[in-house]
Amino acid sequence: MLLRILLGILVVAAVLAGAIAYAAFRLPQPIQIDMSGNRRALFYRLSGGPRPTLIVLHSYSGDALTTARYSGFLQAALPRGFNVVFPEAVGHEWHDSSEGNPAHADDVAFVAALVEKLTAEQIADPHRTFVTGISNGGMMAFALVCARPDLFAGIDTISAGMPQDAFASCRPTKPMRLLIINGDADDLLPYAGGDVGDPANFFRRTAGVEETARLFAHANGCEAANEPRRTQMRDSRRLIEQIEWNCPSNVTVTVISSAAAMMSSAGAPRGRRFSAFRRADRQSAAAIVDTFADASDRARLVRLPSDRPP
Repeated sequence: MLLRILLGILVVAAVLAGAIAYAAFRLPQPIQIDMSGNRRALFYRLSGGPRPTLIVLHSYSGDALTTARYSGFLQAALPRGFNVVFPEAVGHEWHDSSEGNPAHADDVAFVAALVEKLTAEQIADPHRTFVTGISNGGMMAFALVCARPDLFAGIDTISAGMPQDAFASCRPTKPMRLLIINGDADDLLPYAGGDVGDPANFFRRTAGVEETARLFAHANGCEAANEPRRTQMRDSRRLIEQIEWNCPSNVTVTVISSAAAMMSSAGAPRGRRFSAFRRADRQSAAAIVDTFADASDRARLVRLPSDRPP
């Protein structure tokens, strides 16, 4: 089913990119949430509640407002009934691991307090709160669900790897829906894991995409020895490989891999701001919201490799 959804997104994205506008969905005005330590988040709230809520973590050198305006998450999530929250990092970098900037605040505590506030005020549904992140924001999302799995029902990431120290200590305590969207030929974020960025600027060591997916699949009830089922499909210019686990928990684990579709900012110079997101990034946002909004009966991994022969 996910393959059909993804292919449909790829086919119609060019049309939707021009047709979708903020006014089309009557997007609410953002509310600024001020937290302790001079931290803040932008909040786009729908009426009523508690509602499913999506926490979106911006990329390295990014910010909450730019991500809200251009990432596509608002256009994808609000029509599906989600509240959307965009927290902001100190110095445009999330402290997702021991390799992060030690001068930065405790970002796990910040985002956790934000989610707890929204839950206590009956704005966020505690059983349908999800976190997603782009690049360094995706790394932060992994750190969050490892430290506070009680707060989240699922995690999706774009162009991100799981920090190696988080991977080494992460023991998910419950089934966790997961979607990872990465480039398998990304020269900044290696698909197989390894060094990311420049030690003089931004640097992380990450686990491989598939070993990260296996960690969550195992938490979802799959035995480590279970070999996934692999199937392939192709659209007009790329091969899609679906790698599927049939796990007892019925919670989805998915990876989509495409070098051409990624926006990678892990190694961007400090001070750079992304003023626009490519069409592929908006496709990723739509795919992410679909995984959170739609139930699935299998845990699976979907790879969308670079444009290369099968």
